[in-house]
Amino acid sequence: MAVAVRAFLSIVMLAGFYVLAFVQFVAGIALAAWVTSVTTGVLGAKIGAAVFLGTVWAVGYGTWKALRAGRDGPPGIPLTLHNAPLLWQAVYELSKAVGTRAPDEIHLVAEVNAAVSERTRLMGLIGGKRSLYVGMPLLQTFTVAQLRSVLAHELGHYSGKHTRFAGISYRGRLALERTIGHLGQANVAGWVFRGYARLFMLVEHAVSRRQELEADLSSVRVAGRYAAAGALQEVEVLDTAFGFYMTRFVLPGLEAGYVPEDLFGGFAAMLRARAEEISALRAGARTATGAPASRWDTHPPLGARVDAIMAAPETTATIDNSPAAGLIADLGAAGRPCRRRRCASTARCCCHGTSSWPPPRAPSCRRSPTPCCGSSPAPSASPSRTSARSST
Repeated sequence: MAVAVRAFLSIVMLAGFYVLAFVQFVAGIALAAWVTSVTTGVLGAKIGAAVFLGTVWAVGYGTWKALRAGRDGPPGIPLTLHNAPLLWQAVYELSKAVGTRAPDEIHLVAEVNAAVSERTRLMGLIGGKRSLYVGMPLLQTFTVAQLRSVLAHELGHYSGKHTRFAGISYRGRLALERTIGHLGQANVAGWVFRGYARLFMLVEHAVSRRQELEADLSSVRVAGRYAAAGALQEVEVLDTAFGFYMTRFVLPGLEAGYVPEDLFGGFAAMLRARAEEISALRAGARTATGAPASRWDTHPPLGARVDAIMAAPETTATIDNSPAAGLIADLGAAGRPCRRRRCASTARCCCHGTSSWPPPRAPSCRRSPTPCCGSSPAPSASPSRTSARSST
């Protein structure tokens, strides 16, 4: 029933956008006809042209751009049964535990995040190719229990069919964005569309917050309450630490035209060197209630999620505190091409550790700044949000 309601809501919200455009068009043409009857035809023609440009043309342009836009997940490296058999085994086990079909592919990404996507057909009525994205920093630092909790959460989006109708919402939001962007600030039609866009986002984000709480229950069933809550808090800590690492140690080099030879090895070295500060961050995460709730958030506040997790029935899950890095035979080697995907190929790679960062700048090697390896693409759906439908 919940899936049917979400599907109906997504379709109604998308249809409402085009109904709104049609109503504006009819009203505008009626206004143009009335003006023509009481004044000159020239003024009526001008009004009619403005109405056409502000409704049919703008909506048609926005819809065309939305349909042509791709919706790939974040850049990543495929992890196959050959180079990550233990990770795939865990994913198969977790998929069975949460009652869903396993993803068709797993990608290693340069983000403190995990996410899923699904390419559906017939407006979400038929499932399609599934992709799971796992952040390199999670594999570096998590225990197996914590990683299983995060993966169970993501797979819970599949079992809850949260990804089925994401395409409708995504295309609808993109059509609204493109339409509004095509209209000027002074365009009356633009004012109406902006108001509807706010309503669209409010409804979509309210649904998204509910889906996150539902997916958290999958984590509890598989990993237990404490592992599930601890994994959420650890993601917050790692996200803060990785952001500091990128800003303090990596970005100065990128601005000079350099990227580190081992991006994630440097991150691991920083975590070891600043162990006391990381411990303080963890202590703060355990007592923090998170940011105040906002109706514009796609995820509930951390404190609300932890409270909901701790209120769920406890399970008898076996806790595996061994390093999650052991699920991939050579995690360091897997992370290096992941880094290369996220950094521009024109930048020079140098074998400098964080202790000597940034390296001596050579004028002959100067390059224009490259995109931050750890930065996420602009969120299209979903704490580091990726362009895939659902994220941790």
